Amino acid sequence: MKNEFFTEVSWQGIPLESRARYTHGLLSLGSCFSDNIGNWLLQHQFDISVNPFGTLYNPLSLARALNILADESFHFTPQHLFYDGERYRSFMHHSRYSDTQESVALEQMNRDLEVGREKLLRGDWLFLTLGSSFYYELRETGEVVANCHKRPAGDFRQLRLSAEQSTQALLQALTPILQRNEQLHLLITVSPIRYRSYGAVENMRSKADLLRTAEQIEGVFPSRAYYFPAFEIMLDELRDYRFYARDLVHPSELAIDLIRQKLLAGWLHPSEEPHVREAEKNFRRSQHRPLL
Repeated sequence: MKNEFFTEVSWQGIPLESRARYTHGLLSLGSCFSDNIGNWLLQHQFDISVNPFGTLYNPLSLARALNILADESFHFTPQHLFYDGERYRSFMHHSRYSDTQESVALEQMNRDLEVGREKLLRGDWLFLTLGSSFYYELRETGEVVANCHKRPAGDFRQLRLSAEQSTQALLQALTPILQRNEQLHLLITVSPIRYRSYGAVENMRSKADLLRTAEQIEGVFPSRAYYFPAFEIMLDELRDYRFYARDLVHPSELAIDLIRQKLLAGWLHPSEEPHVREAEKNFRRSQHRPLL
């Protein structure tokens, strides 16, 4: 019977023979939505590297991260850092990779780089979440930055990618990786989070370009790349403010949980469901704090 209280977004899921298993190596890259899904998988004992650069929103930063991960000779060195008077930081990384000591910051970056590289080049699944077509360029050098680290707005230029530019950047990064690692599959999605700082209209235009990019990538790799409609589920199935966090922009925990359930139902092989249930029990047990 058709549900008359919401419009369901259908997703056929991944072909059964290609679905993920617990033994698969996974890499999650992209916006904070990739953190949400990736950390849940990590908590439930999947073999996954979650955002080894921190959150990345625009396709240029994602493409750069993929190129760095694919280059096994690359490691971060002091020349990739800057000191802001308090901490050593990188324009390629989230602030969680910063530290008061240069050596510690580099150790964190290179440690997670190696883990992510292993998953990308010898693993089975890449989760790629596109956040925004807008990006920032450092005026002084022209470098595209993944994070502005709260530096003055005047230090940067705000620019926007076309769908064609996003597609070209990502395909140039993905094509040699998929040729090199023939067992790697790609699950691509557009973040359901609205970036209202750009304006409601500009945010939707940005998302439209990303949707087009995702479609084009899926078309280039028809048996390797699959699109998951997280953005559409949020807008059509969960179009009620009870499914949003207090800022009315980010999905609530309930919304993320519902989207994740739909993803798992069409991505994970059914034979792995007992493992998920057991991992959920173990996770809940680990979170239990006895009353003293």
